[in-house]
Amino acid sequence: MTIEDKNMNVYHTKTLRLIGLRILSLVVLVSAVLASHGALAAVTCDANSTAMGGVCVPSGTSTGLPETSAGQVITNVMNWLLGMLGFIAIIMFVVAGFQYLTAGGDEKGTEAAKGNIKYAIIGVAVALLGYVVVYTIEQLVTASSSTTTY
Repeated sequence: MTIEDKNMNVYHTKTLRLIGLRILSLVVLVSAVLASHGALAAVTCDANSTAMGGVCVPSGTSTGLPETSAGQVITNVMNWLLGMLGFIAIIMFVVAGFQYLTAGGDEKGTEAAKGNIKYAIIGVAVALLGYVVVYTIEQLVTASSSTTTY
């Protein structure tokens, strides 16, 4: 290692320390300003909440959060993912169709387009199969012993 390299390393180390010191000073300054303006002072909560550590926490059973089950959240996420998959599949089919049309008889281009269409179909089939498997497991887990007539 040459003297110039050592000097450069020392320069970078000093620069990083200086940047760290400036960030720490900025955090301390902002905290002092917020404390002087009462932003970090005691919290006033409404009748349904109690103050814990400067934060209003709901008391009792009223949390203000939605009352959905974990199963419903999973179902919502699955439906969203299936919608996104449909959107992506449509884009893949359009791109592959454009590739097929612009191949101009080139065997390589048409084979690539056919491969893209095949992979888009396989992707949709695997995603739908995953949805069916999750839905079936959900129905088996949440099944009740009562008979339902439709």
